Amino acid sequence: MTRLDARQREAAALSPTPVRVIAGAGTGKTAVIAERFRRLVAAGLDPSSILVMTFTDRAAQEMRQRIEDLAGADAHAVGTVHAIALGWLRADGWRVGVPAGFRIVSGAERWILARELMWELGDAALVGDERPDDLVAPALQMLERLKQELVPLRRLDEWADSADDAERAALMHACVRLFRAYELECRKRGLLDFDDLLERSVAMLSSDPRVAAAYRRRYPHVLVDEYQDLNLAQERLVELVSFGGAPFVVGDDDQSIYRFRGASRASLERFLDRFSNARTVTLGKNQRSSARIVAAAAALIGNNAERLAKELSATRSGRRVELWRCEDGVGEAGAIAAEARRLAESTTGRRSATSSQCCVCCTTPVIRSPRSE
Repeated sequence: MTRLDARQREAAALSPTPVRVIAGAGTGKTAVIAERFRRLVAAGLDPSSILVMTFTDRAAQEMRQRIEDLAGADAHAVGTVHAIALGWLRADGWRVGVPAGFRIVSGAERWILARELMWELGDAALVGDERPDDLVAPALQMLERLKQELVPLRRLDEWADSADDAERAALMHACVRLFRAYELECRKRGLLDFDDLLERSVAMLSSDPRVAAAYRRRYPHVLVDEYQDLNLAQERLVELVSFGGAPFVVGDDDQSIYRFRGASRASLERFLDRFSNARTVTLGKNQRSSARIVAAAAALIGNNAERLAKELSATRSGRRVELWRCEDGVGEAGAIAAEARRLAESTTGRRSATSSQCCVCCTTPVIRSPRSE
């Protein structure tokens, strides 16, 4: 229990009941999940019966290492939602028509397949466009969102029937025909895409109560990290495997960054609807940043009227936060370079010796390029 504060200990120690932990940035959510796992193992639970879902491969690796170091036991059932769904479909996907030995189709191969089918169908609404190949990627993105939101193709067909815009209706109908051809061809070739992993797993657990019950017996405890970044299909998968149990979910609506993939802060709110007896613990003590940084961030994000209430604080000291106004990206890059030079010269007088000590954080690689130059 080292380095856990009172609120972290409270969250990790709650009796087996659905728990929602609202964890502000830097408040030690990974430590809470690891401690929850340790306590369950210490209470006599088989480590392989504790399912831990994360959002990225890197997060899964770090979480597994953290848990195993703390609990002193192997954490076999730790992985991304997609990886876990993949394993389930390998074992039981045949129940919902998933071909044995299926292969994942992605990237260029997936785009080429959709393009070939589009030209074979020859729908004027698609191939009649000035640059028809440019429609392939947006069409695949639409299909991804449909699967992420568990929207059946017949619903898109119904929307097209009710559309007032004839051109838009024709495009939607053409997309439905393309999507159906795509799914048929994938079945023939024994292919699944990444969103199929979620949609088919949800179908498998929701269509056969016996299968769902078997997975619930296998995993009586389900721990989920970054819950705010789950889309509806992922959220539904968690609900199905933990129904009637004691899921332990950790998230922060302020840090939701995957809305373009269907994620929504509403998942944290729906959790209370799905598990009416759930308890909520809020973590607000930042252990990573200075008090000034946390105060500035809290003042900014506090303007979001739709966020879940939380008080953010920190005790570490630090320099005053500065706000720079620059005309454009080039001006910003120049200002950063000048500041790095000033810091280097004022520290040791040897620019090359301290340049590696300056860190510039960017939100995307596109933003990073001119600044690194």
